[in-house]
Parts: sequence; structure tokens; C-alpha cells
Amino acid sequence: MVPFGGWDMPVEYSGLADEHRAVRTRAGLFDVSHMGEIRVRGPKAFETVQRLTCNDVAALDDGKIQYSAFLTEKGTFVDDLLTYRIAADDYLLVVNASNTPKDVAWAKQQESPGAAVEDESAVWAQLALQGPLAERVLQPLTDVKLADVGYYRFATGCVAGVTALVSRTGYTGEDGFEVYVHSDCAGAVWDAILEAGRSHGVIPAGLGARDTLRLEATLALYGNDIDDTTTPWEANLGWIVKMKKGDFTGREALAKAGANVLDINLGPATKEGAEMMQWVVNTVQDVTDTQLCLDTTNADAMEAGLKVCKTRPMINSTSCSF
Repeated sequence: MVPFGGWDMPVEYSGLADEHRAVRTRAGLFDVSHMGEIRVRGPKAFETVQRLTCNDVAALDDGKIQYSAFLTEKGTFVDDLLTYRIAADDYLLVVNASNTPKDVAWAKQQESPGAAVEDESAVWAQLALQGPLAERVLQPLTDVKLADVGYYRFATGCVAGVTALVSRTGYTGEDGFEVYVHSDCAGAVWDAILEAGRSHGVIPAGLGARDTLRLEATLALYGNDIDDTTTPWEANLGWIVKMKKGDFTGREALAKAGANVLDINLGPATKEGAEMMQWVVNTVQDVTDTQLCLDTTNADAMEAGLKVCKTRPMINSTSCSF
């Protein structure tokens, strides 16, 4: 056990390598209840979240999730987060454990009439079942039809007889589900999932495997890859910044830093389109000092875009946005 974000967290259970392989080949169960939850509710909830975060909340409908960030006035990261739209006047923001007090204070400073910002971190527990067998293991325990829950979407129902919110995002590069329940019920749901998965080789997984899996999947970690000295442009996360949506905290600084950002729509994500993208990446890298970030903001339409930011050299042609 190690201290992490004010919590005592297991680095490993049966061994980091075993847990990593289990998630890649079967499934592993993570207790990520240390994550913070901020609720924004009220008739002005949309406007508030739109101003607090850099992605475009207007792209969300009920039951959809978005990767986004809180930014400082300098355009650097306060934190990265997930935005859940529960309803037009109700949003759940899931933030990093170590940043939760700072994030809550930062969001409350920008609270305005018509929307209440509340820290619900003590109310929620989150269990993440990750791996190729996740759906097979979890389905018998829930009345949510998991096959109908798309990537970066969520639904509500019961898991192991407990009221739950079930989402499909992940932080491992594998398919999987996050089960949010009241903190008083977490132990019972944890035991039920492990028992249901026992015959499939499901095992508990700790912080160590979570870190090696996310690193292998090239997913950012606050405090390691991003912090309050890093802009989205520099972190190759420009695809979560929607400059055309209107005002948000940090926009002015980003506009100055990224005045030479280009948005290039390369059409449907076909084999020919992929070859064209690679040609652009290679050509621009050869002749300029740029950061390239592949942006697939319209996943449903399978449209691909390339966002080029004039910053430090960095190539990553595998990022996805939602």
C-alpha cells in the first residue's frame, strides 16, 4: 500500500506483470474510488461547464462523455477530466484524486447564479473492469444492456442489485466499463464482480498495472505528462481544445500561443486517407519544427482531421477525441 492523493492505494495485488497481462488478455478489476467527482446542476449548468472546460460541451447529449480539461488563465492545465452529461442541466465532472480539492476550489471560484458546483467525491465509488472479457463478465450482474453502451457513453441501472452508473471509457487501452455506485456499496459490488469473473481469470489490479497499461496506450497522466506549466498544444492534446466554441478560461492565452494552428480535414478514415495522413506527418516533420496531432472529433462519421500546432517537435498519429 502507498499513499496516493490522500488515499492508501495498492500498488499491486498478485504482481504487476500478472495484472498487466490479465487486463490485456482477460480482464482486471481496479478500485479507482479515489477519483474526484464534481457535480454541476441548474438551469445555467451548460454555460458554466462550457466556460470551465476547454472542449465543446455542446457536442454532448444525454448519456455521452467527453475528455476535457480545466485550464488556467495562462492556458496550462489545472487538471484533465471527463465530462458526463446526465441531463441538459446536470453534469458530472470526474477529476484526478490528487487534484480534487484544488479542482473543486477552482470551479467554485467561477460559480455563477443558475448553476451550483458541488463536491460529490465522498458520495461516489468507482470500480473499473478493464479487458477484452469485461462485457462478458459484467453483463450477468447488470440490467444495463452493455452492448448498447457505446465508447464514451454511459447508462444507469443496477449492478449486483445496487443502483449504478455504468460508463465505457477506460484508461488502459482495452475495452471495459466503469461502475459508479454509492461509496457504502462499493465493497459488495467489488466482491460480486470478482466472483462473477473468477472462472474467466479476472483478478484485482493495482496502481502499478494501471500506470504501465496507460503508458503503453500513450494516455496522459497529470503530474507526469501534464501539469500547470503545460499547455494542451505542448502536450499533444490540442484536439480537446475547441477554440471556435466561444469563451472559456485560458482561451486568450491559447489563442496567442497557437495562432498558427491549422485544421485539415482529410476526409473519411480510409486506407487511402491513412496513407495521406502519414505523408502529411512525414512531410511536415521533415521541413518544420511542429507538433502534429491526429484529431478524429467526429467518430460517428469516421471523419479524420489533422491539427498542426507550432510548438516543440512531437509526433503522435494515434490520438482520438470524443
